Amino acid sequence: MNPATLNLSSVTAVASETVVVGVEVGPAIIRAGVFGRNFHLLGKTKITTRIERGPAAVIERIAKCIRYAVDECDLQMSQVAQIGIAVPGKVHGGTVVESSPELLWEDINLQTAIAGQFEIPVSVGQLYERAALAVLALEIYRPVQRFAAIFVGPQIGAGVCVDEEWQDLTPLQTKAADADNLQRHVLASLPHPIFGEFRGRDFRKALKKTENLAIREYVNQLADLAGECAARLHRHFSPDIIALGGGLLDEMKEEILARAQASFSRNSSSSTQPLPILVASRLGDLAPITGAAIWSASQPSVLTGPLVATV
Repeated sequence: MNPATLNLSSVTAVASETVVVGVEVGPAIIRAGVFGRNFHLLGKTKITTRIERGPAAVIERIAKCIRYAVDECDLQMSQVAQIGIAVPGKVHGGTVVESSPELLWEDINLQTAIAGQFEIPVSVGQLYERAALAVLALEIYRPVQRFAAIFVGPQIGAGVCVDEEWQDLTPLQTKAADADNLQRHVLASLPHPIFGEFRGRDFRKALKKTENLAIREYVNQLADLAGECAARLHRHFSPDIIALGGGLLDEMKEEILARAQASFSRNSSSSTQPLPILVASRLGDLAPITGAAIWSASQPSVLTGPLVATV
């Protein structure tokens, strides 16, 4: 089944006792979520990645995080129909992580390693593609031939789907002077000595603690940069809709969307192409694990019945 034409009704009927698990593997944190009917999140957990211990140790920690998440939902691994994993970097064939500078990985067959732990079908995908899939499948309520999602953070990542094919964005990258080895779905990077490693939740906590002008200024710069990236995607792919996502929007959605829209307009002024609709995603930091679960559930011959009903 193609991700751009994913038919959710095929995996959300009413009665079964199966679930799917979505996992995000980041350089600092591994997150796992358990999803039931309509991709309702039943529960999630996270553990540190510990990339310094090497790929084999990280794979063991991925498996541990999956077990913890399933146990937190009072379920058994036998009830898991499929596992989907989203990783930064380049993924080949839904199996092998060819290159992930963030994880310090080269040619790691993650699918085989995790499937061997559980004897459950596993699919592996690119993090920003899976996150964009979640937005497309759950938040865009009309057919879209050309779709883009941009995720706002210290790295500006994106997923672009054109005529049901995910696009390689490497030619569109720009780099800060000290930002090397960007993964191919990262359009730009804005390093910062304090906030450069922050995720959405870190920004939210810091902003709630104190009215920190430095944080707000940095977030404003990220929003401006996201608008520039949106203009770049517009020039190359002419998407009908561009969604802005990431945990930062949970705290400053209106401000980020307005600044990104203004930046997009400034950088698109010479374009003769129809302007896309800019929208804000509500999925926040859950987009990668949700997209990984959606993709895994869409794979043929995986679910013997529909997903578990939820209350």
